[in-house]
Amino acid sequence: MRHMNINDVPDVPKTNNKLEAIYIRQMGLADKYKEIEGLPWPWPLHPDIAENQIWFKDFLWRVTEELVESLEAALNKDQVHQIEELSDSLHFLIELLLMVGISIDEIRDKSFYTSMGIVTSPEDDVLDFIWSRLPSPEDSDMLLEFYWDVVYHLGLAGNCLKNKKWKQTQMPTDVNKFRNLLIHSFRSLIALFKVCGCSSDEIYIYYYKKSEVNKFRQRTHY
Repeated sequence: MRHMNINDVPDVPKTNNKLEAIYIRQMGLADKYKEIEGLPWPWPLHPDIAENQIWFKDFLWRVTEELVESLEAALNKDQVHQIEELSDSLHFLIELLLMVGISIDEIRDKSFYTSMGIVTSPEDDVLDFIWSRLPSPEDSDMLLEFYWDVVYHLGLAGNCLKNKKWKQTQMPTDVNKFRNLLIHSFRSLIALFKVCGCSSDEIYIYYYKKSEVNKFRQRTHY
């Protein structure tokens, strides 16, 4: 069987709300993956339940692993592979946001925007909005810092999940801190895309093409 890749996806439909389109497509993928992987359902999942925390940490690691693969490609000067792996990390992070129940409105309204006196409206394309207000340094030596910033906030989010398998006394989760750190991880990932030279349109295009590859894999039992 021939393997499909993003180069086999010629056309990407335009949208006025890229992040909403990404959310919808990822939920469609997740609806199938819940059967393949045995994901707990329905979503959102409560963070205080130990079994749910196992899944959250699994997805935190999936994002991290894809980031490392992307960095390896960057160090090998393979930009196409680098961005494709970043797209994989975006898939897993969006799925985690859906699993936790973090909405686009929650991403839009976080204090790291409003503290700057910036307020968005429901009509704004949130992906465009975030991208346009993130730094775009020319110094490639800063690339490692941007990769690390995503991993750092993912790790902090994981550290909020205290109900380990070996703990006999379960601990409540600081839910607000956990959600804020996941949103910050998302913002940091978009910043990384930007530093790697991707526009907000290109982020969506790469995501869409990889989602088509994943749909093909689901259909063909890859």
